[in-house]
Amino acid sequence: MTNAFYALVAIAMALTSPTSSSAATQPVIITTNVFSTEPGATGQVAGTVATQNPATSWAITNCSGCANYFAINNGIITLTSAGAAAITTPRNYNIFITAANSGASSAGMITATFTNTAAACPRGVSATDGCLRAPVGSPQRPAILNGYKQRPPWNVAGVDYYVGAPVGSTLVDWQTLGTTPGIDISGHTIRCDGTYAASPTSNTVTLDGVDFSLHGGATIYMPSGGCSGLFVTNSNFGSSGCANGSSSSYYLVQNQNAGAPIKFKYNTVNMMNCEMGVAAVLDASGDVVLEYNYFYGLQGQILQAAPGPYNVKYRFNLVDTSYYQFLPTNHMNLQEFGTGVSTVSDLVAYNTVYQPYNAPNMGNGEIFQFYGNAGGVQTGAALMNNTMIALDTGSCKAAQTGCLVSYAIHGTGKYSPTTTVNGPAYNQNNYFDTSGMFGAYYTGSTTAALGWTSSGNIDMKTGAIITPQ
Repeated sequence: MTNAFYALVAIAMALTSPTSSSAATQPVIITTNVFSTEPGATGQVAGTVATQNPATSWAITNCSGCANYFAINNGIITLTSAGAAAITTPRNYNIFITAANSGASSAGMITATFTNTAAACPRGVSATDGCLRAPVGSPQRPAILNGYKQRPPWNVAGVDYYVGAPVGSTLVDWQTLGTTPGIDISGHTIRCDGTYAASPTSNTVTLDGVDFSLHGGATIYMPSGGCSGLFVTNSNFGSSGCANGSSSSYYLVQNQNAGAPIKFKYNTVNMMNCEMGVAAVLDASGDVVLEYNYFYGLQGQILQAAPGPYNVKYRFNLVDTSYYQFLPTNHMNLQEFGTGVSTVSDLVAYNTVYQPYNAPNMGNGEIFQFYGNAGGVQTGAALMNNTMIALDTGSCKAAQTGCLVSYAIHGTGKYSPTTTVNGPAYNQNNYFDTSGMFGAYYTGSTTAALGWTSSGNIDMKTGAIITPQ
């Protein structure tokens, strides 16, 4: 494990509810810190965790694929001898911890990512482009930016680093989830609902390292009054699990519990040859985090969001080859606010969208939309550092028909009822190949007059600046 630089680069805390009613003394975890480290020394500090109220005891309750790799004492996370000897890079480790005192306890999950920065980030190490937290695997589309006059200068998701479920990880069968607190299985539907679960809970539920494509596939449903949050990580949804309509559903993950957050990270979603009636991968009714996912062969949209207010983080994903073979009139609309929009923040950054062909029957969709179908308010919108490619294998652009993508971006304007901008709205440093689309921006939707600040948006074929009109 020597002669290479490794970094523990990210820890993300996802808290559940306290295990007793003494909320006043609950040791709520509030801060985490991580340190650059080279695994190899037993006792080496990997990070620290702090609580709002004092904790008298700490425990690591579970670590998938990393049992006995870490220890925690007084909020200090260290490497054990087993961890120092066995940690490989790049690799994500989900560490479940509990902090307690005499009055109450709280539980959470830390996601720690070790990365060999020299090997994994060919465009240099940056705290923003996502490469440092990338999972194990080789980039899916390493050559798609070759030959352009100007490519993005950062590490691009799916091109310079891999995204999706970590390669080589062992996944569990989704049918074994029935004993998970808060989970009930009915047919091909996994309900995140404490009412009917064998072990009821209203806490946030984490489904980590699951193969949802087995046995005809499964979908996830969180009803009103169900779990208070849902995290789906390091998992697989596959075409083999939804062929012939055996797992027909409107969404892969549907949240009808208003205000409940969803995190969907480090997952592979392969919908090729899937006959599901999927309008979207994720139906959201609360805060959303969509990061480091690989979407291939989409038959529908990715994010369809209900009225807020909520926050959206949509980053570091690869959307590859949307293919509406069974639902040819579906629009792609990778972000859509199906009713009104009321965001506190809507960050869409460092994503890669690659569409290599068109077909005559495909509906003309858009990639990222920021308006609400029923109007509303965008507060804190940001479209930054995305790479969007649509190739024209026919004559869709000239004929204005048969393009999967009409315009890549539809901002807040040119739709009725009106969506207004209340706060900053940034449109910066996005890179386009518009060969197979009508244009980069829907005319009149993303202008300075509407409150958008635009700069540094590039036509990769010519190197020219694209300014929304």
